[in-house]
Amino acid sequence: MVSKEVIKEIQDFSQKYIFDNILKNKKLHQYSQEYKKSWLNRIGESKSGIGSQKASRKTLKEIQNHIEKIFGKENIISEKEVEPFHYKGEINLAFDLHIPKEETAIEICLSALTHEFEKDTLKALEDSKTKTLYFGIREISRGAGVKAKPYGGQHFGMHCTKQPRYQLLIDTARVYELDVKPFNICPIP
Repeated sequence: MVSKEVIKEIQDFSQKYIFDNILKNKKLHQYSQEYKKSWLNRIGESKSGIGSQKASRKTLKEIQNHIEKIFGKENIISEKEVEPFHYKGEINLAFDLHIPKEETAIEICLSALTHEFEKDTLKALEDSKTKTLYFGIREISRGAGVKAKPYGGQHFGMHCTKQPRYQLLIDTARVYELDVKPFNICPIP
């Protein structure tokens, strides 16, 4: 399956070039994935915080270009428009990456997970050409409360997908024959 190879390549590329895993809470084995200085220089950015939309957009574009170069534009489509079941007209929604032969979309969340997961899952549910959604998540810790409140809104990452609201969405998607598979963009050591 090409999708498994694409996920592995995203993880390898992210680990090698984009992010450093910084241990934030040893007791809870909690990491934050921070942009490497060399990566910020490469994309011409100096800000690297969660709210840095420019860094996120440029990083996503670099990942898309890298994946298309490795796997070919005939196998992977960047910014593939959603083809809705129930709506006729332009909706201006697209997937970060799409593998048409496998009916698989890949979304990459480089900022805090807050509403991206819901939005991208609904987007995949509505798309007539998507049966599997891989959702890439970055581990992010911020603020002084990280140690005091490990899951109290200060740490975003894979553990969030175990919360009831995310599990409900994953289970509901399954009812509609969409398999949602979260993965860590940059594996934790």
